[in-house]
Amino acid sequence: MDIARSERSTELAADLRTFVDEAVRPARAMNDAAVAASPDRQPAIAAELQQSARDAGLWNLCVRHLEHGPGLTFVEDAPLAEMMGPHPLAQEATNCDPPSNVNADTMFVYGSREQHERWLLPSSTGRSSRRSR
Repeated sequence: MDIARSERSTELAADLRTFVDEAVRPARAMNDAAVAASPDRQPAIAAELQQSARDAGLWNLCVRHLEHGPGLTFVEDAPLAEMMGPHPLAQEATNCDPPSNVNADTMFVYGSREQHERWLLPSSTGRSSRRSR
């Protein structure tokens, strides 16, 4: 089995590392304080990070469906997931936080049109009102 990083995965890993270092880590304390103050709402800083991730091409990294994500293989996604593992805010900002990252691929393949419209598309586009933490 070839487990070498693809060029695309290497580029995304570099972009993700920069995003985590320059945007996510500095925002963590502010996000944590906002969550503590209003645990039922997504903090504004998290929404800002999500937009930044979209703008940087880092949205839905874990989604293997090409229409809604980068279409990475599990081997290509593994280093990205490992990088985000210690940073739940990075997972939320890129829309790769559990359970979204696991459910999306299955739902894209096996979900009905109604399920796509009701749950999948709002979640994969960031229009969901869910609060992940």
